[in-house]
Amino acid sequence: MSDEMDRIDPDAPVCCRCLRPAGDVPLRAWRTSEGSEEVLDEWVMCWPCVEREAAEGKSLDQIVTDLGEASAARHAPDDEDDILLVGPCCACRRGDVVLRVVVLQDFRVPKSALGKGWGCVVCAIPGNGAIAVLCEPCAAAQAPVVDVCAGYPTEAGRAEAEPLRAFPWSHIRAFHREDGDV
Repeated sequence: MSDEMDRIDPDAPVCCRCLRPAGDVPLRAWRTSEGSEEVLDEWVMCWPCVEREAAEGKSLDQIVTDLGEASAARHAPDDEDDILLVGPCCACRRGDVVLRVVVLQDFRVPKSALGKGWGCVVCAIPGNGAIAVLCEPCAAAQAPVVDVCAGYPTEAGRAEAEPLRAFPWSHIRAFHREDGDV
C-alpha cells in the first residue's frame, strides 16, 4: 500500500464520488462566497461518474447543483447558535438524548453518506470518512461506537459501524509532514 501511495501525484485530481483519478479533463465545479470570487469549495468528478448520474436521469446542471447543495449544507452560516445534531447516539443508540460530540472515525462512510463524511483539504481526500455523534455520557465514558451517520450528522439516519471498519479511511500522511498531529 505504501508503494502505491508513493506513486500518487499529489496534484492529480481525484473524483469526489469514486475516489479514483479523475483523468486529464474532469468535470470541475466550485462554490464561491456570495459577491466575491473567493472559492470556498471545489469538486472534481470523473466522466464515468458523471455518466452514471446522467443515466439516473440527472442533467449536468443538476449534478453540479447537487454537489453545491451538499457543500452548502456542510458550510452552514456561522450566525446560527447551534447546529442541531439529530437521531440516536452512535454508542448507546438512545434517541432521547442530546447529541453534542462529533467523533471522526478511521473508516469509510456507508454508501448512503458518500461525500457527507469527513475529508481533508490538505491531503485532498473527499468527505468519505465516517462520522459518529455521541451524547455527553457516552463520550465521557469513551463508549465504543456501534453506529455511524448514514448521511450528514444533522440527519437522523444511522448505519452499523462494524461492517464499515473493513474499509480504512485516513489522511495521506505524506501531505501532513509539517502537521505531525494527524
